[in-house]
Amino acid sequence: MNLTKDLKEKFSMGGKIKIGDYYCIPYKNGTIATYSKERIKKFEDMVKRREGAYYKETDEWLYQALDEHSIKGKDVIIVGSESPWYETISYLYSGKVCSCLEYNKRICESDSIKYYQYGEHESLPKFDVCISISSIEHSGLGRYGDDIDPDGDIKAMNDIRKLLKDDGVLFLSVPVGEDKVMWNAHRVYGDIRLGKLLEGWDWIDSYGMSDELIKSSENSRETVQPILVLRKSYGRRLLCYLNM
Repeated sequence: MNLTKDLKEKFSMGGKIKIGDYYCIPYKNGTIATYSKERIKKFEDMVKRREGAYYKETDEWLYQALDEHSIKGKDVIIVGSESPWYETISYLYSGKVCSCLEYNKRICESDSIKYYQYGEHESLPKFDVCISISSIEHSGLGRYGDDIDPDGDIKAMNDIRKLLKDDGVLFLSVPVGEDKVMWNAHRVYGDIRLGKLLEGWDWIDSYGMSDELIKSSENSRETVQPILVLRKSYGRRLLCYLNM
């Protein structure tokens, strides 16, 4: 799908953000994934050894974040998942069953993970913690069965706010660098879009983040994705690397 002139204007925020070409064949709506006990046991062993999966650098930062900001005994929901990797990290570190919200249906043989689809999220209970790794940057691009929406990422963050209790904590990872939409693969967040994405959140901590990274023009395809530790807030000023 090519972007129309109107969509280009909206995705670029009126020409402020570059649009690059990195087209991926979209997932079909209704795609069902099944996760076996054997696969999850393999992930458990990897987590216990503090290994990384697809995003090895990000996983290392996540382990550090969970060491310093414990989720032990917390109710956790994962938003966005292509495998039960972060779900496994969650229930091992929290000691409780992990919930996960996804566009498409998941069938899981483990009793430690419960999957829900969008449309069910408004009836879910409130959670203490959300973990969303390499997911929000895709929202609204249509790649994973979602609707095309220039503000899909902002709306996804608002959905997370609704899922969390007052002062709930979000462990968030998105590509950081010079602002860009790599159509239809993902967004990269810099001085312009990151501040908009994080409106309504307090910046508690970060891992892998730097002034140099947020301005980097080399982070478009093989992206660097730091871990941001955020707290749901109500109008308090965001403290981060951005000049706001």
